[in-house]
Amino acid sequence: FFSNNMAGGDKKEERLNDSEVIEKYNELRQEYSTIVQKISEIEMDKNEHTLVLDALKPLEPERKCYRLVGGVLVERTASEVRPAVEKNIEGMDEILKQLNVALQAKEKAMAEHVSQYNIKVRGSQDIKDQKTIEADAASKAQTGLLA
Repeated sequence: FFSNNMAGGDKKEERLNDSEVIEKYNELRQEYSTIVQKISEIEMDKNEHTLVLDALKPLEPERKCYRLVGGVLVERTASEVRPAVEKNIEGMDEILKQLNVALQAKEKAMAEHVSQYNIKVRGSQDIKDQKTIEADAASKAQTGLLA
């Protein structure tokens, strides 16, 4: 899964340190995944709010609207609902900015951890090597002679 070059020490302590390195890497990956999921969730909510706002724009301000507030359907007018939806979209934009900053910080932390402990992730390099081999084979196969 990875290699960790350590000078000295007995084998038991080395394995413990290796397991701690793996545990930390997996923790960072899980946190990264959680942030990505949250970003996706909020982007979907924002898209829904944008659709609602687009549907409200052509309506006259006195038109009745129903809004779900805390599990209760509340009657409002289009002019009352539109500012609330716009405010929600702005709030989601701010949260998305914060989450993207956190995501970049987590990416940086993961990259530092990988380089610090010389971690090799299974499959990441193997996939690149396989694609290179397949591309070479395909280019050689296409250099045939047609008559």
